[in-house]
Formats: sequence, structure tokens, C-alpha cells
Amino acid sequence: MFSIEKVQIKFLELKNVTKVIKREVVLNDINLSINTGKIIGIVGPYSSGKTMLLRAIAGLVEIDQGSIALKGEAVGLNRQRTTKVGATIETPGFNPACTVLENLRFLASFDNVVGDQEIHYSTKKIQS
Repeated sequence: MFSIEKVQIKFLELKNVTKVIKREVVLNDINLSINTGKIIGIVGPYSSGKTMLLRAIAGLVEIDQGSIALKGEAVGLNRQRTTKVGATIETPGFNPACTVLENLRFLASFDNVVGDQEIHYSTKKIQS
């Protein structure tokens, strides 16, 4: 008799991520694992690497060491992947004349991947 183990792929996994710019370590050996369906916040003091971390996760910059995987796929600058990433980093371009729901619908319309059901679910998760 045998058993089958279900292997769960993490939604996001960072292993030993390091980024150096002009001999200054911006990200130092970052390890992070996030399961599907979780919402997290990244907080820290000014110039602590939050923006660089988000850029690396979105594949907008190359890291110097370590690895980043989104749904098991490697993330990096100029890498093709099937998992889509949307990011608003630093200065969000939300329309102040619109509601949160209207802004999210507008952003979702770019790829037509996310619908009203997912938007409502996400906003409820943020409110709770």
C-alpha cells in the first residue's frame, strides 16, 4: 500500500534574496513564504528596501543572489511566466473622483482576468 502526498506550491516564495546597488546592500538575505489567499503588508522605515522588494517580486529588477518564485515559476527581469503580476509601487494612480470599487474595476479591465466577484471578495478581506 502507498500514499500520495499533496505538495502545495506557495503563492510566493523568496529564498535568500539579496540585492546590492553601488556596493550598498539594499535587500539582505530575505526569506518569505506566502500561501495562496493571504493578504500581507510590508512595513518598514524610510529607505529600508520595501520598494526594491516589491520591484523584485514584480520582476522589474534583477536580484544579485537567491530566488523568487510566484506559483512555482521563477521571477526575474525579462523572464516569461504564465502568472500575471500587477503592481502599483510608490505613487498609486487612483482616480480620486472614483470609488475604490470603480478604481479596482478600471485596473481589472486591462487584462479582463479579474471580475466583480474577485474584486468584492478582495475588498471584503481587506475590511475584515
